[in-house]
Amino acid sequence: MSYNAVVAKIHTRPLPGADKLGIGDVLGYNVIVGIDTPQDALGIFFEAGGQLSDAFCKANNLYRIKDADGKDIAGMFEENRRVKCIKLRGAKSEGFWIPLESVAFTGHSLEKLKEGDAFDSLNDVPICCKYETEKQKKGAANQQIKVRKNNPMMVKWVETEAFKKFGGNIPTGAYIMLSEKVHGCVSGDTVVDTLEYGEVSISEIVDDRLPSHIKSLDTISGDIVYAEVDDFYLKRNHGEWYELELEDGTILKITGNNPVWLPELKVYRRVDLLQVGNTLLLD
Repeated sequence: MSYNAVVAKIHTRPLPGADKLGIGDVLGYNVIVGIDTPQDALGIFFEAGGQLSDAFCKANNLYRIKDADGKDIAGMFEENRRVKCIKLRGAKSEGFWIPLESVAFTGHSLEKLKEGDAFDSLNDVPICCKYETEKQKKGAANQQIKVRKNNPMMVKWVETEAFKKFGGNIPTGAYIMLSEKVHGCVSGDTVVDTLEYGEVSISEIVDDRLPSHIKSLDTISGDIVYAEVDDFYLKRNHGEWYELELEDGTILKITGNNPVWLPELKVYRRVDLLQVGNTLLLD
């Protein structure tokens, strides 16, 4: 899964309860910005889940600096330079936006940057990349951990850019095809086992755009593997919700149209078709 910065306009509004901060709408994402950010200004947007380059942070004084009392006086990024979701005064910021002038240090002409342009470097100067933990980088090399990039039963379509970011680039009069997400959802408070972070909730992975691999079953080989999370999204009220009570009292909240794996029958079955006594694969 590649990661790029995107040239995008920001549409701002006040942040309730904050005199110096505002909320900006960038490509459908909310970002917290300074109240003096010009309306409809063109800048660079970094979605949560990425990592800024050291050169970019130094050129724009983005590293966090504290005074003698430990109070933040400058910058907002830690040494890992990770772009993540944050909550401030009740508002969620889903990325980072900075004026176009932030990349002037690369020597690239700002006039050549147009809305919708995506890049991870300019003039061979690194700007950003996908954020990965050291554990994640080493995980694939660990012969005792099987990491699966793709599901052999479901071929991944890789040529379509994210509509949320690039929908405005579709030419007028173009023919497009839209398809519905046909399977259901699992409650955000469901805890899953990840290669990088151990046990975390689904909502944490989605909200923070955590690059991770989730413990899964390869139904062809029968092996337990760690499958890469290739997208992050939230669906609300997507089907009728069911509560599955297990023998140990655990409650799972899943929509009826979501399939679960029945190891004794070696099949997937929709939740709304389950019967008392069915055995589910959970580990």
